[in-house]
Amino acid sequence: MTGTRALDRFGFPVRWAIDFRRARHAFGQVTSALSPADRIGLDAARLLLDGDARGAVDLLAGRAPQAFRDLFNLATAYEHLGDGSAAGKAFDAARAADGDRLAALAARRTTREANLVLPFPVTTGGMRVQVDLARALVEFGYEVTVVQVRGDDAREVPGADAFRDVVAVSGHPELTDRLRASPAALTVVGCWVDYLPALRAGNSAVVGFSGGEPTLNESDGFDEDFLAYRFDAHRLPVGLMTCSRFIQDIYRDVFGRVSHYVPAAVDDRAFHTGPRPADRPFRVLLMAWDGVGDKGLSFAVPALENLRRRGLDIEIVWITPHAPEVFVDLACELHVDPPRARLFEVLRSCHALVYPPLVDGLGLPPVEAMAAGVPVVVTESGGSAEFAAPEVNCVVVEKGSVAAIEHAVERLYRDPALARELAEGGRREAERYRPSRSRSQLRQLLAADRPIVCTDIA
Repeated sequence: MTGTRALDRFGFPVRWAIDFRRARHAFGQVTSALSPADRIGLDAARLLLDGDARGAVDLLAGRAPQAFRDLFNLATAYEHLGDGSAAGKAFDAARAADGDRLAALAARRTTREANLVLPFPVTTGGMRVQVDLARALVEFGYEVTVVQVRGDDAREVPGADAFRDVVAVSGHPELTDRLRASPAALTVVGCWVDYLPALRAGNSAVVGFSGGEPTLNESDGFDEDFLAYRFDAHRLPVGLMTCSRFIQDIYRDVFGRVSHYVPAAVDDRAFHTGPRPADRPFRVLLMAWDGVGDKGLSFAVPALENLRRRGLDIEIVWITPHAPEVFVDLACELHVDPPRARLFEVLRSCHALVYPPLVDGLGLPPVEAMAAGVPVVVTESGGSAEFAAPEVNCVVVEKGSVAAIEHAVERLYRDPALARELAEGGRREAERYRPSRSRSQLRQLLAADRPIVCTDIA
């Protein structure tokens, strides 16, 4: 990973900002060239994806649509509303406009091919959830192609040989071309910046899937043009899915969209609790990279060092995906990008996890710790509200507060009964994130009889 000076405040390489600017420029060029009729047609497609067939009919029916996309979607909307006569007439008109396109859309119901557009390196937050989604699709009988846009490490993930293909592309034109070569029932896109090039491929239903990518979670520090770009991208006719109720709220409240929830799956190995470690030293685990400011290590590390200076027998254990950038001299047991099996061994050897992000879409480390029976200290970071029940399964502290983290860890240090109580509550909560439950909800979502929507865009 590149040094800190080449990273932005999210820990993203600065070169990605150039990529985002190019994407924003291309987005503006494409959308500004749309005719008023095209804009209405795409709005109607979005309404259909969000389950508003009546709204789609209201947009399309009164303007005598001519484009295949609009005729097909009007027919689909009528069909959804139970108006078979109107649906039949609209389907006949769509067939006359482009019979081959109609047949291609119908074929989506039977194909078992899918694409995953992975936006960042796998070590970036949230990407493991997306790769796990691709593995689930393979388990369900899909042939999955993984297309990575800003990284090239997806070939190295465990189980990558189960995918039909894993390819890296250098930008949006290449992404569109690659997806055109991979017609599929479903193309899952992991970052909103890549929605438009996926739609332009024109041969798959496109679903945006977010686990909490920070340019979606946050608005502070972005200029008005960027925020407008983000809003407009989410108004494209893309289905939306997430593993976070917090992100669902953002989709609804910020973008006016309907989304589907599939819980993240915690690795089954996390649930294998082992013998408890000796009472002292009291091992406190950190799981984040210090090159990313919003992970909150700048508050957790001083809190733990304060406790040590006060004479508490605290041992810091640190698991990080990359070598330290800030706390390079921290006295700790350091594990850099350990294998997953080793990660869970280290987790089970600890007395507490401190997970202090300033903002997070969900945060798998605390749920993994709960599964392992390790008490958790977590901040009020948005996504944590999904699993964090204060004083029931964890200690919740104010974000950005060294004193609050220090006090919470000291409570667990001095009160083993509290630690055991929170660990038991955490285990119960973690059961909701068993892979079997996540797979079951995803299977139900894929099996649901939702209308096929034509989302053709220039």
